[in-house]
Amino acid sequence: MNPQPLLFAKAAKLETKRLVLRPVCLTDAKDMYEYASDPQVTKWLSFPTHQTLDESKEASATHFMANGASSIAIQINSSGRSA
Repeated sequence: MNPQPLLFAKAAKLETKRLVLRPVCLTDAKDMYEYASDPQVTKWLSFPTHQTLDESKEASATHFMANGASSIAIQINSSGRSA
């Protein structure tokens, strides 16, 4: 038997008083676009600046959601927005 590394296990939801750590989902695309469309932010990230909301939706679907436990969203409880 060859056990899977924990990194590739299905991500669980972890809740604290102020935050929720959870798997990325398509509804995160709007919040993602807010930072991913800013060149001052993306110069420090491993992907190019997003030009459209659809580009952020595509990134959510093809990269972040496909990577399972290695891609998590940080949701701020007070606003419900993801970071």
